[in-house]
Amino acid sequence: GSDAQVGSNGWYVDDIEIMDVFNYNGEACVTADQGNQACAIAGERGTIVESNGVVNAEELAAQTMAVSVFPNPATDYLNVAISAPEFQEVNISLTTADGKVLSTMIENVGGDNHIVPINVGQLAAGFYFVRVQTEKETIVEKIIIE
Repeated sequence: GSDAQVGSNGWYVDDIEIMDVFNYNGEACVTADQGNQACAIAGERGTIVESNGVVNAEELAAQTMAVSVFPNPATDYLNVAISAPEFQEVNISLTTADGKVLSTMIENVGGDNHIVPINVGQLAAGFYFVRVQTEKETIVEKIIIE
């Protein structure tokens, strides 16, 4: 039926939302300012993404760095390609799926496709994360080691 905002004369459709619902079988991780990381894997059917989240458009516009990781899956070496419009210091870390930091390095990057090789030959097969962090933004890429 109708509510007071629409009127009381008959049937109306009011305040509806049409969602395109996806189930994501993924992992969510959060990182504290001190570097501690906690991750959780979604259960049977994954996570249903709610449409009520608010994203600040200014935050999206502030993302200026681009990161790509290859080859993925990797066996011996992993390359992290970083493009940044301005010269800046970047912290690159390799972590396990449960948040344990395996290695960190600091690089000074600026311009297109600064490539940083990481030796992953000694790691066990599985899922890992590469985190690329500047003073203003953080990008995390999921990788597979075979």
